[in-house]
Amino acid sequence: DDEAYQIILEDLNHDGPLSPGGYVAQGADASAKPLFQEFGARAASASLGQVYRAKTWEGNDVAVKVQRSGVARQVVLDWQCIKTSLDVTNALLKNSDDISLIADEAIKGIMEELDYHREAKNALLFLDNHKDQPWITAPTFLPNYTGPEG
Repeated sequence: DDEAYQIILEDLNHDGPLSPGGYVAQGADASAKPLFQEFGARAASASLGQVYRAKTWEGNDVAVKVQRSGVARQVVLDWQCIKTSLDVTNALLKNSDDISLIADEAIKGIMEELDYHREAKNALLFLDNHKDQPWITAPTFLPNYTGPEG
């Protein structure tokens, strides 16, 4: 979890503790105001990242999504290996159907999953498209608690 905490603090340009009594990066100002009012244990974990529960100083309960370090690079490398294997398979089997197109679509979807800013924009668009249906909800995007694009 320390690596995820470090990523959160770096991405949000915070030089203090993560929460009161919580994680403080080496060399950071432990006496600075903490980034979050509360920061809980990991709520979920997957191959691309993990999610923590937290509370902002404004009182919002939030899910903090953290991408694993280097995951985008690893996904691209994996895709290149799969694509090369499928190209060789196509050539050996003399396939008239290019099955590597499936890999292309898969990587496109995975890379979109890694773009949290795009995900936030899609959630806002979804809410706007369904504003006449108040029972439909989506998470709120909090720019001050969102890391850099890319």
